Order: sequence, then structure tokens, then C-alpha cells
Amino acid sequence: MDAFCLLVRGYPGFDGAPADPERELRDFDAEVVLHDLGVVEKRLERLAREHKQGAAEHHELERILAHLDPGQPLRTMKWSDAEERELSHFSFLSRRPMLVVVNVAEDQASAPPPGGVLAAARERGCEVLSLCATLEAEIADLPPSDQPEFLASLGLTEPVRARFIRAAYHLLDLVSFFTVGEDEVRAWPIRRGDRAPRASGRIHSDLERGFIRAEVMHYQDFMSAGSEAKARHEGKLRLEGKEYVVQDGDILTIRFAV
Repeated sequence: MDAFCLLVRGYPGFDGAPADPERELRDFDAEVVLHDLGVVEKRLERLAREHKQGAAEHHELERILAHLDPGQPLRTMKWSDAEERELSHFSFLSRRPMLVVVNVAEDQASAPPPGGVLAAARERGCEVLSLCATLEAEIADLPPSDQPEFLASLGLTEPVRARFIRAAYHLLDLVSFFTVGEDEVRAWPIRRGDRAPRASGRIHSDLERGFIRAEVMHYQDFMSAGSEAKARHEGKLRLEGKEYVVQDGDILTIRFAV
């Protein structure tokens, strides 16, 4: 997986038990930290048996062990580029980004996430989103035309689906570009900073392998012009090469040959 989404209870239980979302977050993080500790210790024991204590991997794992030992998740640790490359195959769970979703009572639907959860999440390098699942289920069942009025009555501006997508994009540092055809328009998520060949590989590996150029037009320019032909006439459609960094909202047409 690319990230964790941890749902915690922010309302009293049916048995009257008070909400304790901070404890749920701490317990979950403790589990993934313990998992990663086991992986590191097992690997260090093997390196010791093989008399490889002087290897770069050994030093890197010792540094990770020192971070995990007090119960700190690896998402709060700075890694060098070399460590990212050499240790990626371990797939440490506490290294994964995490979004904490607090399911709150109806009267808290429009309130910010509880302060205790925010503090606990910040300490662990997580992001937080709050929602009321029962209200969101009602919103989802309404026709789109009726949703704005119902949302406004709750003090909300949009359904949680939109907020969740934005939070997930921010957590994973993603942007989207578009491809447009006669039969469909699609948005493709990529990492922020990806260049045009790598972005085109999201569509198909052949496009990345045989990339030549990309015709690029930004969504806002297209909407302002009203048509692709007019945008082209106004000079808003341009050709970009392999070094072009794809921007959020770009519309791409890929030229390639394999």
C-alpha cells in the first residue's frame, strides 16, 4: 500500500464508554513500530552471523533501530537518498504515511478534529480529518442538487469524499494530469515533480519508453479559451520535452514511438 488510513472513534460508545481516539492511534502506531523492530533486529542478527557489522547496511539499520527503540515511527525520521534506495525492499510499515480519520458525533460534524488527536497525530507525522459517518451516508444518498442545502444546514461546504481525496493527495504529494479523447476524459495521479516521460508511463509503459514530446495545455487555459482550437490559436498549447515537470491540471497529449 502507499499509505495507511486509520479510522478512530470520536463519539461515546453504545455502552457509554468515552471516546479515546488518541489511545487508538497510539496503539496502532505501537503495533507497526513493533513489526518494524522485529524486521530490523532479525536482519541485524543475520548480518552479525555473517560478520558484516562493518557494512553500510548494518550502520543504516543500527540508526533505524535507535529511532524505533523508543517507540518512534519511521515516518518521523529523515532518510538520506542512499537509505531510501538501499532499504526500500524492507517495506517498513511505520515508514508509510498515515491519515487519521476521526468519526465524530453529529453535533461535531462541522467542528475541527479534536485537539488531542491533532497533537498525537502531529507527534507521529500523521495528518487528520474528521467526519460524521452517519451524516455522510445521508449526504451520499441525496440527489446532487439537494446536497448543497443539506450541507449548509450542517455547517459544511462539501461532502467528505472531496476532503478525503484532497487530504490523501496532500499526504502522498500527488498531482493529477488529464488525457482527453472523444470517448472519455481521465485524470492520472502522479508524484509532484514527475517529468513528462514518467508521467506518461502512468498511462502505459510504451509511452514512457518511446516518449518524444508532449503537447501541453493547462486546464485553466482551456476553460478560458473555451476550446482546444482557440487555446492553440492563443498560443496556450505548447510542445514540451523530456525535462518538463508536469503541473497539476495539465492536459497532455503524448507523442511517442516504439
